[in-house]
Amino acid sequence: TWGGDFVAALKPLESEPVVVKHRYSAFVDTRLDLLLRSNGIRTVILPGVATHCCVESTARDAAMRDYYVVVPEDGVAVRGKQRPLHEASLEVLGTYFGLVAPLRDIETVWATCMAATPRDEALKSAAKIGI
Repeated sequence: TWGGDFVAALKPLESEPVVVKHRYSAFVDTRLDLLLRSNGIRTVILPGVATHCCVESTARDAAMRDYYVVVPEDGVAVRGKQRPLHEASLEVLGTYFGLVAPLRDIETVWATCMAATPRDEALKSAAKIGI
């Protein structure tokens, strides 16, 4: 649907796998776990909409599968009146299921990784840790 379209700047390359989710959690009835494990990815960064629903469901399932979960606190959102649920969800996620951090901190880690090694090696390293 139009709401599920990729943002032009983030559209995947033809060679990149795309996981289509049909449930709140991206792990339910998809090949996401197989795709991540077969590529040695141990960290998942979860931006998205409906923090208290889809993001939290995916984060919980990722944590139960022993992934290191990172939620960019300014990369998740909810609709107007659901703001208290969003705040509560971030608290739960950060307390029990992973790291909740500002996007700028996540970008700093990524940039450090990219600067520390040649570009191709940095991309491989970032992919391995799920960034």
